Order: sequence, then structure tokens, then C-alpha cells
Amino acid sequence: MIGRFRSRPARAAVVAAPPAHAVPGAPRCAESGVSERGGPGTAAGPGVSECGGPAAREVAAAFARYDRVTLAAVTPHLRAGQLAARWDLWMFVERVWDDARQRGDDPAADPRYAAVGALRDLVCSLYESADEAQRLAGDVDY
Repeated sequence: MIGRFRSRPARAAVVAAPPAHAVPGAPRCAESGVSERGGPGTAAGPGVSECGGPAAREVAAAFARYDRVTLAAVTPHLRAGQLAARWDLWMFVERVWDDARQRGDDPAADPRYAAVGALRDLVCSLYESADEAQRLAGDVDY
């Protein structure tokens, strides 16, 4: 671990972190309906859920279309770098969520954390796009 951040699993020079489902204890994206924090998101008001709500998923889906095209066009090294950077950002956002829980807040039910929930969805989607791009490109040691 680096500080209180979850560390990325060890990897080869060009290969980035494994898919979230392959990392024990890693969070899962809202699209799967499963969360490390206890199942599907729980509504806390209009558009507020543990998973960030429908608006975040719509933005993620709209961006993913362009993200996939660009990721397919770059080198394996750049794809690996994108996957690693997105993993780091995802784990930072997860830390913000975890810190709120450690303070006794319930970010899944508290509308003040709606932006954090939305960012969790978006960053997870970014990570999954980069992971899928590596797989589809047949990058070495994927």
C-alpha cells in the first residue's frame, strides 16, 4: 500500500492492472449492479444512489464511444499507461468514499455525496474502457 491508498497489483512493464473483477476486494462498476459497498445502490433521493445515479451512467456511456476509438488507435504502451492512470484515479475516488464511511457518514444515503457516487461510476467506466481496449487489441501479457 502507498499511504492509505489501495495499491495496484504488481504487473509487467507494459501490462497494467488486471480487470477489477480479477482483483480481490476491488470495487465493481455500477453497471454490474454490484458494489463492494454492499450490493446495488440504494436510493437516497432523486438521482442519488451509491452508484451515482443515472446521469453519471449516461455521461460514461456517451464518452465511452469516443474513448474506445481513441484507445484502439494508440500504442500498447499508451493503453497500459491509461489503464494504470485510470486505476489510480479510481482508487483515489474509492478512498474518498471510504473516508466518508470511516467518519461515520453513509455516502450511499447522503445526498451530499452524490458527486462522489457519480464520479465512482464515471471513473469505473473509464477503467473498464481501457481494460477492454487492451483485451481487444491483444496487448502482450494482457
